[in-house]
Amino acid sequence: IKQLLSLVFNGGSADGTYVCSDASKETAAAVHKFCKENGIVCDLKNEPHCTIIYSRVALSLETLTSIDTERKHSATFKDWAVLHTGSGKACLVMKLNAPSLVTLHMYLMAANPQATYDYAEYIPHVTVSYSIPSDFDVSSLPKFTEEFIFDTIKIEDLQKWNALTDYNVK
Repeated sequence: IKQLLSLVFNGGSADGTYVCSDASKETAAAVHKFCKENGIVCDLKNEPHCTIIYSRVALSLETLTSIDTERKHSATFKDWAVLHTGSGKACLVMKLNAPSLVTLHMYLMAANPQATYDYAEYIPHVTVSYSIPSDFDVSSLPKFTEEFIFDTIKIEDLQKWNALTDYNVK
């Protein structure tokens, strides 16, 4: 609620909207342990999370207040991938099978036709490292077998979120 109110007190003029689902403490610990055990540099500034919306245009307050921010979402590991940030920086991600997060993304985009998204398709994932080369080979990485539990939805002004991370806007 405080996050939503900050958007309201910002005059509804937020410079975009960022929505993510944070991993539970147990899931975050499992991801960090897995990375350490497998020699993966986990250099995140934030705890593991799955981005749901990264829109350069603010989403409507009506839509945002309809989100159940306390609902738990579960996901499973799909495969590894190297994705690139808006600035072209390579990052190692765990792609997820996350039907409820995909549904939430689709709902928010449909309810806000003005919303933007940088990629042709929504790929639910958890970033684990920004310390990899662009041509990093993911084929030898072991499968992550733990279930992902996301226990909180976080809603922020996009510019505030960018200031807290090392993701650079295009």
